[in-house]
Amino acid sequence: MTIDTDEEDYEYEYEYDDDDDDFSGGKHTHFAATIEVSQETPDNSIVMLDTEEINVVMKRRVEDVTSVLGVLPGVAIVLLKQFQWNHERLVEAYLANPGKALSAAKLQYERQGIVPKRKKGLCEICYESPIKLCYTLPCRHGYCKSCWEGYIENEIIEGSTDIICPKDSCCGILLLEDVQVLSTPKLFNDYNTLQLRNFVTANPSTRWCPGAGCHKIAMKQSFNTTIDNVACCKNCDDLYFCITCNQIGDPSHAPVACRELQQWKNKCELESKNADW
Repeated sequence: MTIDTDEEDYEYEYEYDDDDDDFSGGKHTHFAATIEVSQETPDNSIVMLDTEEINVVMKRRVEDVTSVLGVLPGVAIVLLKQFQWNHERLVEAYLANPGKALSAAKLQYERQGIVPKRKKGLCEICYESPIKLCYTLPCRHGYCKSCWEGYIENEIIEGSTDIICPKDSCCGILLLEDVQVLSTPKLFNDYNTLQLRNFVTANPSTRWCPGAGCHKIAMKQSFNTTIDNVACCKNCDDLYFCITCNQIGDPSHAPVACRELQQWKNKCELESKNADW
């Protein structure tokens, strides 16, 4: 990070090292980059991973997008969530029309980050004491660091994975890098945990094992929707489940498609109601 004292405004310059464990190159280490992800077995296109392994998968996906598109890791995360963490679709869409991809994710710039500026007067949130630095987003709305920290903490408690500017009717998004600058190490770790949960729940290629107390995650090895969607969790005594609809069975509802199964359930439910009538 460098601070330019010759100009009226300070600007952070984020620097990244490929050897760093977390995205932002700072002291808050979140991703265990040394974990080896389980290999695909010949008879199954789905693997069961623990949280550390799925963390590595998420990190690698962000790194791929960052490398190809030349954007900040925080920007890559926002874009990936817009495309349900499908990096192949994201890269294709971004290269075809960068502006459209950024706009769809409510990002105003390819590289945006928090900018601390000298400001006279009061913070527009707390209105208490004069502030020397006002931390401003590219949307040009800024507040003191204490208010930012309190706002971020509240958003994390609410479970928000996309923290937006607190200004009314503003859609400016705080990036991973912004949250790191404006929060405590604990809050930053909690924020990263929320991103991991979003990776699993919003990603059609992953699913938490439905077994009681199990923390394993099923992950398809390919985005190909035609392959088998049935996972088997050895941790839960060979529990079979569909990662698309979460139907549990042995072996789930294969080879029947999820949509066909739902149509069958709807038909049975309708016939049951008619019989009761």
